[in-house]
Amino acid sequence: MPAATEPYTGQLGRWLADLGSLQIDSIGPRLFGATTATIIPFVTDDQTAMVAKIYDREIDGVGTDDVVRDAAAMRAASEVHLNTPALIDADPAGERVGYPALLMTRLDGAPRAFGGDEPERWVDGLADALIDIASAPVPTSPLPSYRSWVPENVTTPVWSTRPALWDEIRSAIAADTPSSPPRLIHRDFHQLNVLWSGSSPSGTVDWVNGCLGPIESDVSTCRVNIALADQRYDGVALADRFLRRCQDAGLPWHPSWDLDFIAGAAHEPHVFLVGRDFGADMTIESVSATFETMATQALDALTTSR
Repeated sequence: MPAATEPYTGQLGRWLADLGSLQIDSIGPRLFGATTATIIPFVTDDQTAMVAKIYDREIDGVGTDDVVRDAAAMRAASEVHLNTPALIDADPAGERVGYPALLMTRLDGAPRAFGGDEPERWVDGLADALIDIASAPVPTSPLPSYRSWVPENVTTPVWSTRPALWDEIRSAIAADTPSSPPRLIHRDFHQLNVLWSGSSPSGTVDWVNGCLGPIESDVSTCRVNIALADQRYDGVALADRFLRRCQDAGLPWHPSWDLDFIAGAAHEPHVFLVGRDFGADMTIESVSATFETMATQALDALTTSR
């Protein structure tokens, strides 16, 4: 095996050996994009591309439960033949490498944080990837049920100068939100979790939040993320294009779901700056402003629909 500086190399090699006869042939640099785990790609001696996902960031509340959920969702996604990594093994207790971890196959491709020279093609590809998930049958593998990420008390973000807008958001999300019957959803479906090979999506990764829930959540999560993605584009127009393509394919949606995502995410705009690792043109200010633009659009749509 070529020399490697990755400190987990020996532990991963022993993990593989315990599972069978495979050995690590080469190990690559850690992959960008993950906010709660370290992602290490490697190739085995039979040339199988794999990934180790290690929850070593020591973030409060992140670790064992994430491995359990991630493994369950990958099993469910594989059962219904979605383009996802295949689970090799899971170690929720952290006995293999010192932290909770998973081994899985590696899909071809890489994420695209923004649309490059073809933003419309990028948006259409993201929609097609979500339509594939939405079209899958409900798996028999056990999955948790959907839980809202909206805090009990939605406050006005410290960065906002529009408290009246947030009063409207609070009132809107307090009302009932129409939702479709539960199905397998990714629950964190956005551009950094979709891989591309050539001009087409090659699969969806990071299933740690996968659950049975309303597909509207995935539609709005991706729609708002598209709007945030890069200030060189008209992100709101691209988000609307994404929605039209999803609705043309029969996916349900309601503007309340945009507000649901915004209320749960807008207090930490810095989290979304991970897109800059992939070349996206984003700032705290651009992300914050777009959250409020999308919220205003959703509130307007609610008024029109009444």
